[in-house]
Amino acid sequence: MTHIGTYPATDIEGDEISYSISNIDMTVSSEGAVAFSIIPDFETKEIHTATITASNDGGSDEINLTVYINDSDCEFDTAAVFDSCRFN
Repeated sequence: MTHIGTYPATDIEGDEISYSISNIDMTVSSEGAVAFSIIPDFETKEIHTATITASNDGGSDEINLTVYINDSDCEFDTAAVFDSCRFN
């Protein structure tokens, strides 16, 4: 999974918070960490949006998330990891 970011919520009374996310291509953990459940691909979809909801018995709050996928000249069909690439 590709980590996107962590968006924690807090409850002033210390009650447990549950998270949900509206995009089926993303997951959110019980700590508010958001990740792709797919391998994002610029040629397929450049922009991914989602609404993250944090809730408990006291109510809920939402934030909107937009992730922009950058095109890369470094595309390989291997599992190798490269620090950089050059094309001449």
